[in-house]
Amino acid sequence: PGNSVKDELVQDNSVQDNSMMIQLEKAGINTNSGIGYCNGDKDFYIELLTSFVDGANSKESELGNFFEKKDMKNYGIVVHALKSTAKMIGANSLSDNAKQADNLDYITAHHEELMMQYGNIVTSICEALEISVNNGQQKEEAKEERKISKKELISQIKNLKDSLK
Repeated sequence: PGNSVKDELVQDNSVQDNSMMIQLEKAGINTNSGIGYCNGDKDFYIELLTSFVDGANSKESELGNFFEKKDMKNYGIVVHALKSTAKMIGANSLSDNAKQADNLDYITAHHEELMMQYGNIVTSICEALEISVNNGQQKEEAKEERKISKKELISQIKNLKDSLK
């Protein structure tokens, strides 16, 4: 007997996941570390990667503005958040560079390098997710499927809290 359609779909998704993980690893992202922060849940890891990308434009803009204004207090706050989220997705090199950005001399000398590295990581994640998450669909359609209303989110959180009691 041959494989069932379900078996073939599971196998196809596994191949896509592996392809995505290989692509992320080639970009310098330690996917095992990132998945570890997600308790081994690859789907949650993909959501975390998506969230990292979704917040990139505003974070890059904030860092650029704070750097230009020499507002190191707020720059430090945003770069600290970047350090943590980069670590959670397995972008350890970016996290390490962001970690050093609490030093004014380091910031002055390495801001552009940090921004370039951040942009490269975001681009790599976008390319990898395009392969596995969208599976031939338009990117916007995939994003729409993940959106839920605030009311629905609150309801799901309440249900989760109730199930933990």
